[in-house]
Amino acid sequence: MTDEMYRVTDKTVDTIEEEDGLICAFALDGQGSRKRLDWTVVREWLPADGVLCIHLDRKEVHTSTWLREESGVDAVFTEALRR
Repeated sequence: MTDEMYRVTDKTVDTIEEEDGLICAFALDGQGSRKRLDWTVVREWLPADGVLCIHLDRKEVHTSTWLREESGVDAVFTEALRR
């Protein structure tokens, strides 16, 4: 994934508007920088793209569906998050 593929917003963490359960998501570069991502980019994310930091609202249906069906997170962890 190249920089051109990122959908970056200029909102700060203090003014985030939740988007279907996605509170915020960042691509971390390991050198102290980050880029804000939206659901579109999060859904396309691959482990080879680097570190992804996501803050989700677990009560949202979209979040639960993404975690179970698309995220690649082990079912043991996604089930634990539902409790």
